[in-house]
Amino acid sequence: PLPTPAIEPTLPPLPTATPVPPTPTPQPTATPRPPSPTPTPEDGLCLPPILDIELCLGAGG
Repeated sequence: PLPTPAIEPTLPPLPTATPVPPTPTPQPTATPRPPSPTPTPEDGLCLPPILDIELCLGAGG
């Protein structure tokens, strides 16, 4: 009898991912940050406190 070839395990067919329509999420209104009573040097480095918050954190610490 001929040797039976090793059957490789076949992966199950992946289900076709149904494309989800992107739902527009309403942008939250940017609330102004209350002025801190004691100005820290980190706050002095970034002039726009909301826009450069990442740059501020990177420069401060």
